[in-house]
Amino acid sequence: MCLQMDPETSVSTLKQIICEKISVRPQQQRLYIRRNFRNFELHNLLTLQDCGIHQDENISLRLCTDGLLGGGRKDAPPDSKSILSLSVDIGTDWEKLAINLNFSEGVLNTIRSNRPNNSEMQCFEMLNKWWNKQENYPEAWQTLEKALIDSGRNDLARRLSGMLSN
Repeated sequence: MCLQMDPETSVSTLKQIICEKISVRPQQQRLYIRRNFRNFELHNLLTLQDCGIHQDENISLRLCTDGLLGGGRKDAPPDSKSILSLSVDIGTDWEKLAINLNFSEGVLNTIRSNRPNNSEMQCFEMLNKWWNKQENYPEAWQTLEKALIDSGRNDLARRLSGMLSN
């Protein structure tokens, strides 16, 4: 991804822009620059200029993988790796799931056009959008489980339920 940013842009603002582009929450993003063969993490309160970022310089993005869908906490959202894994398993059933999660047809059309012919990434984008709107994570997990069942994916609902009870 190539972005042209003002040097006074804060790292936290950059993370929000990345979130809007690829639907990865800012809390799950770790940004790094490489100096003298070492990686240095960029801190949210600093500007790109404060971090010594110059024009045409690369910033590395790593996803924080503290999370779920391998057994874990019910009081937190899943990490991006877990959402991607679930998206692969849901595949072409993502639209049924999206409808059961109350997505409008307009949002579904936008997701379809953003990721044409790639149901896994369409599902990934949809789930990220949905998780980013959630405030009560225990309730959100129950809602997701019910939506999976209503979408005919009892297998994934059982797997999700089993992981949450570990």
